[in-house]
Amino acid sequence: MVYPNYFATAGIPIVAGREFARGDLGEGSPAVCIVNETFVREVFPSENPIGKPCVITRRPRVRDLVGPRYDPTPVPYEIVGVVKDSRYMNPTGSIRPTVYMTFLQTGTGRGQMVLYVRVAGNTNLTLPRIRSEVWKVDPNLPQFEIHTLAQEMDAALIRERLIATLSSLLGALALLLACVGLYGLLAFAVVQRTGEVGIRMALGAARGDVLWMMLREAVLLALAGVAIGVPAAVAAGRLVSSKVSGLLFGLSATDPTTIAAAAALLILVAGVAAYLPARRASRVDPMAALRNE
Repeated sequence: MVYPNYFATAGIPIVAGREFARGDLGEGSPAVCIVNETFVREVFPSENPIGKPCVITRRPRVRDLVGPRYDPTPVPYEIVGVVKDSRYMNPTGSIRPTVYMTFLQTGTGRGQMVLYVRVAGNTNLTLPRIRSEVWKVDPNLPQFEIHTLAQEMDAALIRERLIATLSSLLGALALLLACVGLYGLLAFAVVQRTGEVGIRMALGAARGDVLWMMLREAVLLALAGVAIGVPAAVAAGRLVSSKVSGLLFGLSATDPTTIAAAAALLILVAGVAAYLPARRASRVDPMAALRNE
């Protein structure tokens, strides 16, 4: 239940047809409605919905059930516009088919209204002026709390934000431990081959060739681990996707960007873990390396 200019204020684009106008608020105005794209896909998948009837049964008010005022006859509303999909009530839930009607044509008898104001600039300076302007219209109009959209989203997503923060910290800790373990393992393996490096260089191998050999073997080992770990991670993500889908907003449990970033970081760590010890080993005198061996 909205008024004209609601979609422009909320930032919901009109994709077809028109917005509500002042003429739609009159007592004898034809009943019109605007639907979202999900509604069109489910009800008019291959048709132009503009001008089509949308039959709606008005919900009765409690006081109307005992008198002659309630008319259960379905009312045909004409679809005059289509808007982009947007989430209503539940920002993390699925987008449902939605029908928008003008506030004065719904007949629900709701006494509470919400005023939406689109602000450019500092909202803290604007909020007192909004109260002042409303009081100019009607000094007796009750005014409740005023919130910004950011505050409303923070309140609605407080549980999801907390879980996301904890999950991010635990994920970062797990990735850090994996990087430290990988670095230590590969660095130890390269140090153990100091004698081999000395022999190769004593036989005429160039320092760059030795470095490239160590680096290539470490990266290939990391790539083998990624080839095994990524499918396992995707499979595990799909198994738990039904349980964590309600905690994810605009993201899937098998997000390719996240998986690719973690895999790339591990490959980078493997390269650094091989390069630094191999660089030190290649600078050692071949005879000294052989004597230590």
